[in-house]
Amino acid sequence: MGGPEGVRPQAGTREGMVEPFPTPPKAPGYPTAPSDVRVLHVAGWGRRVLAYLIDILLITVVNVLVVLPLAAGIPEGLAWLVTGFTGFLYFWLLTAFADGRTLGKMATRLETVTELGGPPTVGQAALDAAGKAYLLIPDLLIGLFVGRERRQRLTQKMTGLAVVVRDEAVESQGSVRFSKT
Repeated sequence: MGGPEGVRPQAGTREGMVEPFPTPPKAPGYPTAPSDVRVLHVAGWGRRVLAYLIDILLITVVNVLVVLPLAAGIPEGLAWLVTGFTGFLYFWLLTAFADGRTLGKMATRLETVTELGGPPTVGQAALDAAGKAYLLIPDLLIGLFVGRERRQRLTQKMTGLAVVVRDEAVESQGSVRFSKT
């Protein structure tokens, strides 16, 4: 019979035509049907600004009542650095250890998630917090151009994070699709 060497004609196919490889089984955690895809709604800028203002108000209260009295007598530039570090610690620790949620995000029902929909790692949260505490304006302005599809700041784009509307009714495993609301 004709055809490439080692290839047998299959029943119901043209002689010599190679059948495609069978589809391999899906790896655990990957969707097997469209219903397995978790849709996360990217948070709008208005809610995110409100959450940030709540966070900044809380950080300011801590700085005025605790940090600045303890920092009395140190140079002004150093005092600004210390108060900035308070903000960094607040954003970093809560984002890393409270499932991607600061108190402001909790109040506005938002959370920071990875590209797979889970909570950020300690490293991701640290870079995100540094951008927010020390470089907010350039982080945001550059992010408006490079992170448009998921409304990400630059440091969020670099770390694969996004801020989404928290929906406790959707807690499924599987893949994630981001959607703007």
